[in-house]
Amino acid sequence: MLAEIWDAVPKVQSTFTLVAFLVAACFSGYVYFLKQRTKIITEAAPERQRELINALNESFHINTDGMSQTQKFKLAIETLRERRARLTTWLIFSVVVLLVLVGWTTYSTVQNLVSFEGKLSALVASIKDEPNAPAVTISSDIADFWVSSTTASSSRALVLRICETNSCLTCEQDGATIRVSADGPLKSYQDKNGVELKSCQ
Repeated sequence: MLAEIWDAVPKVQSTFTLVAFLVAACFSGYVYFLKQRTKIITEAAPERQRELINALNESFHINTDGMSQTQKFKLAIETLRERRARLTTWLIFSVVVLLVLVGWTTYSTVQNLVSFEGKLSALVASIKDEPNAPAVTISSDIADFWVSSTTASSSRALVLRICETNSCLTCEQDGATIRVSADGPLKSYQDKNGVELKSCQ
């Protein structure tokens, strides 16, 4: 199951997931920005600090008429902390939403994966019953070829992956048809039940 999930991760392309990721990234960046502004104002020289505080209060549209410089400083720092705390809450919420969406889209993709293990002839027979599946033909010498557990996003991709992972097989595509044949030495063997099988040598 873990292998199937890992195979599905690159296929996760949900728009909602992308939006949630971008929102979380923006929140994270702005929280860091507010933290840095707090540090800069706190460590600035008195004259520079006064300029920064006035600029900050103006950007946040805070009325500081009649306030002393100390009061303006405390108000600016408190405002930054409140905004940072509020954004941190939204950041956590965005990350939770992102994780839920990633989990949901990954699960949906995994559910649509095609897996097979068995004789190549059995795979061809099962594909024939699937709607919109490719027409797969195999040469008689590989009908008993044993396919180890293989997973792909579709029946076509599954057949092509089998050819990719078995060096003695080759796939030729002709429109909707895939022809699978031997392209290397095969070896015959018996499984524990005495069934004759073949694999790459």
